[in-house]
Amino acid sequence: MNARLLEKLAADPAFWYSRVYATPCYPWQVEMATAMEAFVDDARNGRLERSEEIVGIAARQSGKNETLARFIARILMKNRRRGGSGVLTGPSWTPTLGISKDRLKTVTQRPIFAGDRPSNHAFQWEDGRHLRCGQAKVTLVSAEPTANKDGHTASLFLAVDESQDVCGAAYQRNFRPMLSTSGAPTFLFGSAWSNDTLLEQKRQQARERQKKIGRKLLWEVPWWVVSETNAAYGKHVEGEKALIGEDHPIFASQYCLRAIDSGGRLFDERPLRRCAATISAISNPAKGATTSRALTSAGAPSKTCNSRWPSTAPTST
Repeated sequence: MNARLLEKLAADPAFWYSRVYATPCYPWQVEMATAMEAFVDDARNGRLERSEEIVGIAARQSGKNETLARFIARILMKNRRRGGSGVLTGPSWTPTLGISKDRLKTVTQRPIFAGDRPSNHAFQWEDGRHLRCGQAKVTLVSAEPTANKDGHTASLFLAVDESQDVCGAAYQRNFRPMLSTSGAPTFLFGSAWSNDTLLEQKRQQARERQKKIGRKLLWEVPWWVVSETNAAYGKHVEGEKALIGEDHPIFASQYCLRAIDSGGRLFDERPLRRCAATISAISNPAKGATTSRALTSAGAPSKTCNSRWPSTAPTST
């Protein structure tokens, strides 16, 4: 490893996001990640009055999860001497955290981080769920009801991936206490689905909270923002819009970031039936009738933590 270059990487976020990876980040990704880093720094230096919740909602396949992975790698690198711990959670280990782990492996396996032998690599995995860089580490913890969540602390950050599928009560009970001694920020990432999900509730709270503190807490990145710097993405989404229609529940939520009314009346019955047919055909044709009933009756998620949206809500990246 080039120690001098690593110091520059740690000091300059613009250099990190533009030079470390073969594919540079898009402007909206750099803006979001840099602002998130400022919250981590401010919390570590006692400049936040409380642990803030920052929400990032972006169109499906827009690159938000890649943004989160690169951000986590950077925070670990920056704090490798001072130390600290982050926690990354998601609705389940399979597939969400498994995919997150694969992304973290990819973003930390750049040649710039390599040493003269594997043991000298800047990033090291421990026990399959701890990623360490020097004295800083992030731990992957599933939000599933049966997963062990005790004993973890988050002095750097708490990140919640696919938070539209995480039980709100479990988040409040099991994960928020991890921040009690640090005041570190929480980052909730995901795509819009119904209006009674954790993500949607936190979106509304962030919208109001940022007015009070005068600091941006909510990033909303619909498909047309992504397409401004990614023409291929825009062309693909235009094709999807032509195929199923702009008011189709999947298109409206996953690409336009409009949450579906959990009472089921944001859309009339025809789009809901089309949504059911789309999901049935794509994900599980054998269970189409079950999916159709769930969506036509509005698809409101259960208020218990054992029943969540993933059976019908598309997983995004």
